[in-house]
This record gives sequence, C-alpha cells and structure tokens, in this order.
Amino acid sequence: MSVFLSWGVKIMDSVAGGSYWRKTDNPLNGKENSMSKPYMRLDKEKAACLLVDHQTGLFSLVQDFAPNEFKNNVLALADCARFFGLPTILTTSLESGPNGPLLPEIRKMFPDAPFVARPGQINAWDNEAFVAAVGKTGRKQLLIAGIDRRVREFPRLVRR
Repeated sequence: MSVFLSWGVKIMDSVAGGSYWRKTDNPLNGKENSMSKPYMRLDKEKAACLLVDHQTGLFSLVQDFAPNEFKNNVLALADCARFFGLPTILTTSLESGPNGPLLPEIRKMFPDAPFVARPGQINAWDNEAFVAAVGKTGRKQLLIAGIDRRVREFPRLVRR
C-alpha cells in the first residue's frame, strides 16, 4: 500500500513486510503509483471550463498577483476556453452582496453560456443547478478556475 502526502513524495511503501521512505516520480504520470490514474492529456472534445466566482468584489482576496495581472490571467483563460470551443459554465455567489457581479468582460465573452447565480452557497457543488449544468456538458475533463482557494476541493467531487 502506498500513500502520497505531497507532490512526488511517497510516504510509505510496504515492501517485504517493512516500510521505508523514498522519493518517487510525479504521482500523476502513473509510475509507481497504484492509487492514481495514468496522466491523460486534455482533449478539447472531452473538456469543459468552469469559471467560479470571478466577481468584482472578490478580487481583493487575491494576494499572489497584482489585481490587474490576476484579471488578465482570468481573461486569458476564458479566451482560451472560447478559442477551443469548450463548453463554459459561469457561476457566482451572492452577486447582490459584497461579492459583486461577475466580471463584465467574462459575461461579454460568453453571452450564451449557462450562468448560475448561487444564493450565497460558497461551494458551487452544493447548488443543484450548477451540478446539472456541468452534467449537461457530458464532459469528463474539467478546467476549474476560481478566486477562492476552496476551488482546490472541487476535483475530489468530479465524476470519473
């Protein structure tokens, strides 16, 4: 049995009844890792883009980038999704409150995309309309982008 704690470090490997620590390859490449699937390249025919909570009032939460740099990164990702024709779903949480509206540039880029305005739910997966919109795409590879770090929790919930 193997357990991965962080990128590329196998914590425990049972061999001949003993355990030892050792460095391994990237766990996503399928080598020496019985717990994960082999790496699969993104395929525009299998992928969808989920833009979660890119709201004007939440940009102040970003500390890793200057606000304009972050906004440009978000718009670049959205533009890539549009260029490759990926089904894109937009969602916001409590737009009428301090979170504010979705970035107008994103709305303009995807005028016909499904838009789910959540009534204050922090986790988009708690909203049935959002889950239904994702399911309706029929795509299994999801590019998920959001401002809040809880976006990292989404892959645990993604269908395989």
